[in-house]
Amino acid sequence: VTSIVQRIQARAGELADEHRTFTDGFDSLLTAYDATEAQLQQLVDAYNSRRTLMRDDLLQMQDELHAAMTPQDWTEVVRVLNRAGKSLAGYTLSGN
Repeated sequence: VTSIVQRIQARAGELADEHRTFTDGFDSLLTAYDATEAQLQQLVDAYNSRRTLMRDDLLQMQDELHAAMTPQDWTEVVRVLNRAGKSLAGYTLSGN
């Protein structure tokens, strides 16, 4: 379980870094007088592709984590995620 959690943490950090890189690049292109629509579209398409791959990888690791945990462990994980999600973004999972 610990190794799965570490992989999830690493991938989540990579996803956050990728998003920062995208937003920096997008902002740069938006302020560049000579930037073309094709350049913006290429940046967006590349980001969407990488983001989708990372998201799918995170979902697979979540499934691995879920399979490796007891139902009681998973209930506690959902509680922790709900507390974090509610405080950060105002959401909860599965109506909990």
